[in-house]
Amino acid sequence: MKMTLSIKKATLLLYFIVLIFTACKKNQNQEAPSMVADAEGNQYKTVQIGNQLWMAENLRTERYCNGDIIANVQDSVQWGNLTSGAWVYMNNNPSNQIPYGKLYNSYAVFDGRNICPCGWHVPTDAEWNTMIRFLDVNYNPTILGEQSSVAGGKIKTTGTQYWQAPNEGATNESGFSGLPGGSRGDLITFYGLNQTAYWWTSSYDVSLNLPLYRYVVHNSPAFNRYFGLKPFGMSVRCIKN
Repeated sequence: MKMTLSIKKATLLLYFIVLIFTACKKNQNQEAPSMVADAEGNQYKTVQIGNQLWMAENLRTERYCNGDIIANVQDSVQWGNLTSGAWVYMNNNPSNQIPYGKLYNSYAVFDGRNICPCGWHVPTDAEWNTMIRFLDVNYNPTILGEQSSVAGGKIKTTGTQYWQAPNEGATNESGFSGLPGGSRGDLITFYGLNQTAYWWTSSYDVSLNLPLYRYVVHNSPAFNRYFGLKPFGMSVRCIKN
């Protein structure tokens, strides 16, 4: 009789262990949603890269996380003189929002109201490095220029529907689905559509006090790191807190 009771207790214990393990797995899965919405309801696909959860699309919101509006500034002189957050369509053309998203100046990126969906943020220089290291352990974390000779290809969408040929080395094996949304200079110049993808970081180069960004180009599989002027307009990707 005692042996029978012991077996029953052991069975119940095993049952509860399985329940706890299953619940933990469910919670882990819930931490990696397949979609995320910004403050105005735009939906974005997400992708797990290593231990990080990234948006798999460029940001296109017109509002900060708290609901405040981000200014749309089309005039070139006004854009160049801004010291506050703003966005623009590439070439001031709304049809470029899909699939490329909007271009934001660095003031929007560094605004404390958070340009990303609540619970997400613009990745720091170190967080970009974490992703690049996952794709290429031989990367250079501090260089200004080519950090990796292969990681750019691993984050670019394949083919030439969006990228100008040759879309060299593009495999998108990371699932990041990088697109060449181009950029806006500090004045009137738009450049790089279909050729280059630029993404802000939320970090500064400490020696120059200028914001850092990442970029990849259509004719190379490299992943690059550089600094830009504060009024530049670039794409934004967000990462989960």
